[in-house]
Amino acid sequence: MRSRRLLGRRRTVFRCLYLDRSAANMEKYKVVKKAAKRAVSEARGRAYEDLYQRLNTKEGRRDIYKMAKIRERKTRDVDEVKCIKDGDDPLLVKDEAIKRRWREYFDNLYNGEVDSSTIELDDSFDDTSMCFVRRIQECEVKEALKRMKVGKAMGPDGIPIEVWRGLGDIAIVWLTKLFNLIFRSNKMPEEWRRSILVPIFKNKGDVQSCTNYRGIKLMSHTMKPWERVIEHHLRRLTSVTKNQFCFMPGRSTMEAIFLVRQLMERYREQKKDLHMVFIDLEKAYDKIPHNVMWWALDKHKVPIKYITLIKDMYDNVVTSVRTSDGDTDDFPIRIGLHQGSALSPYLFDLVMDEFTRDIQGDIPWCMLFADDVVLVDDSRTGVNRKLELWRWTLELKGFRLSRTKTEYMRCCFSATRHEDGEVSLGGQVVPERDTFRYLGSMLQKDGDIDEDVGHRIKAGWMKWSQASGILCDKRVPQKLKGRFYRTAIRPAMLYGAECWPTKRRHIQQLGVAETRMLRWICGHTRKDRVWNDDIRERLGVAPIEEKLVQHRLKWFGHIQRRPSEAPVHSGRIKHAENVKRGRGRPNLTWEESVKIDLKVWNIDKDLAMDRGAWKLAIHVPEP
Repeated sequence: MRSRRLLGRRRTVFRCLYLDRSAANMEKYKVVKKAAKRAVSEARGRAYEDLYQRLNTKEGRRDIYKMAKIRERKTRDVDEVKCIKDGDDPLLVKDEAIKRRWREYFDNLYNGEVDSSTIELDDSFDDTSMCFVRRIQECEVKEALKRMKVGKAMGPDGIPIEVWRGLGDIAIVWLTKLFNLIFRSNKMPEEWRRSILVPIFKNKGDVQSCTNYRGIKLMSHTMKPWERVIEHHLRRLTSVTKNQFCFMPGRSTMEAIFLVRQLMERYREQKKDLHMVFIDLEKAYDKIPHNVMWWALDKHKVPIKYITLIKDMYDNVVTSVRTSDGDTDDFPIRIGLHQGSALSPYLFDLVMDEFTRDIQGDIPWCMLFADDVVLVDDSRTGVNRKLELWRWTLELKGFRLSRTKTEYMRCCFSATRHEDGEVSLGGQVVPERDTFRYLGSMLQKDGDIDEDVGHRIKAGWMKWSQASGILCDKRVPQKLKGRFYRTAIRPAMLYGAECWPTKRRHIQQLGVAETRMLRWICGHTRKDRVWNDDIRERLGVAPIEEKLVQHRLKWFGHIQRRPSEAPVHSGRIKHAENVKRGRGRPNLTWEESVKIDLKVWNIDKDLAMDRGAWKLAIHVPEP
């Protein structure tokens, strides 16, 4: 390539200049340097043009998601943090001291503080746990490999999952034989017992404090299909209460958010107060004693064979911490679940379900999303009683409720005198908040959505700034910019919009934010007097208000098709009859917003039962 030849020539001329700094050599170096710089710029431009042209094709659309993720990771700038604070806050700068601090922190996290001998566990032996279990089938291994994601960081063995997927049927047969060998011997390969712990910044708090990092284990990719096969067997043999919405098929984050918002709407209609406590557990994943996990599996009547296999996964495991200065020495792990394991999420659900099954209330008065728990009651005394019961039950089993992150919110919907007093947790007052971020959606004490709309707009602008290198590049085709906007930015602005009863001012706020983004992408201001419709046509972006309605109707159709026993139906509070309405205009509800959408778009709600026809009816095409 011409650029490489010029770069080589520049190095040669520079050596001559280094030996003889004459005027002729200086002038020659300037000419060659200028030519090399121009050639590199032209080569970079051609490379970017080829990249953008490829992304603009049907085959390159998936790469847009990858580019968005890569750019977001680079903006965090955590990889450049090399100095870490010691436990007493002095800053460590030497490599060995930093590695020693990382190892000490995670060693204490996974091997200390929990005394499992004081945890009260009842006798869980049951004859049903001695039942017959069948061997691993090839179809199970094939399904497990199909569910595995590619492009993930490898474990210590350096074998990626792409190897097994590339071998096809040969890999399925070989892995099935390996898994059945493990199944019979109750012993997995020793190489699988070692992992590499990667600290991931939580994006909050001091970036130089180890406590603000979450340790994710890089485990052998060959072990992950084995874990998925065992998880498939566990899900078939066990069940979890409907109060748990995390890692459960048929339940989602949006269902939990929707039920909380519907409860607030009903109580606002009835002009009754509502009291909510949002519980936060300290290091819930990392502090579960192993004997508690085996007890929970026994209580769920899991066959002894599977419990023995899962015990083997946690037996004699060691890990090392990967730092910017290299890996630390290995150290053992004696408590907690494996962060990064395919089996850990469902194991955690089973443990939480067994601990809290007897104290869980009906939906939506008690809902769990992994370790995020929300308790709701119509009185302060009632919610305080529930909180103390949960504290006593969980701390008896080795968990600890955070005194600083557990929060209380009182929705004052009634016009009468409000109940006085405070909510306390183990004698300590729980802080009261006017707003709370529940599963990414902002709840506010008056039941409105102003805070959530503003939060979503800020999230959209944050995503926009992270991708501004692409969106403001004049060499990128405008249709590609529009596709990038639809992929990375608009979903962030519409998260949770399915549950919004939007008013005119909310639509205006979202529309103004989107219009500013699109004009900035095209390089136009209002002074250029370019119509908004022209800009949308260039970028291929439909109005956000229409997409918001599409999201809401899509969610309405999903609810209509769900069975009557699903939590999204059984957890909704019915409309109260003969409720005296107060003075003034009634508050807009989600159901009324859906009725308005159906009327304006001239769609029959009975069409929602046909998923394909409903999808076509509510589809908003991009220009």
